[in-house]
Amino acid sequence: MLDPYQDSTTRASDFFQPLQAYLETSFPRTPEAFFEMEQRLYKTAARAGDDIVLRQIVAAHDDRDFVKHAVAEARATSAVPLLHTGWKETSVAAFGRQSHGAEDSLSAPGSSRETRPQAQEAWQKRTG
Repeated sequence: MLDPYQDSTTRASDFFQPLQAYLETSFPRTPEAFFEMEQRLYKTAARAGDDIVLRQIVAAHDDRDFVKHAVAEARATSAVPLLHTGWKETSVAAFGRQSHGAEDSLSAPGSSRETRPQAQEAWQKRTG
């Protein structure tokens, strides 16, 4: 069976293929077997969910209009002036993925606090 966790070109339906297998098999006949199946199912569902979340995060960062809007909103709500420091390559690991050793990388806008006094004065005048 195709392992959707190893293939970056996987279709969305492939994420649910491992979960579908649990619906197509008979239920476990002992409490121990049921518990083991339950644990495997939770792990499989978490992996599928993590992969979907990671792909959505990467897609959001690939959408330059979305990033531009998010940066503008961060600047507008920041208590200190933010200085754009260019695009930075960063790694993203979903919450449950650390045990699998999988992560994605993306380019994200970098920012730091503006430290020049004249820029801070201008910021204070502009924001009141």
